[in-house]
Amino acid sequence: MQTDIIIDWSDKKILIAEDEIANYQLLISILKRTNVQTLWAKTGEEALRIYHDTENLSAGIIDIKMPDMDGYDFLKQLQKEHTSTKLPPFIAHTAFNYNNTRKTIMEAGFCGCLFKPIRPQELFSLLNPFLSH
Repeated sequence: MQTDIIIDWSDKKILIAEDEIANYQLLISILKRTNVQTLWAKTGEEALRIYHDTENLSAGIIDIKMPDMDGYDFLKQLQKEHTSTKLPPFIAHTAFNYNNTRKTIMEAGFCGCLFKPIRPQELFSLLNPFLSH
């Protein structure tokens, strides 16, 4: 995806679960040009609450390492709750890029993986297939 392409996600809602304000602000600055509505959770428990309180959530960007509940446990809880219904796509993001991190994230059920520092084009490339319909 090229940087000059206009993306309009004004009818979409994205949950951002991130405990570090600087990382959240970076994500918001990247997503701002898409006009997407963002919902911020600073912990895994807060992310679950926002998920349950939000209708028509389009996607989520979930930090793997958060206070009280990590990204894996967040997704595992939702998978238990939604055995017969489809979850919105959740993209994991993490600073830990070890040999098998991406494989572990994908096997956990995430739809994609972003490694920090987050690159705008990578974020758009991961989200676009889910949000541009």
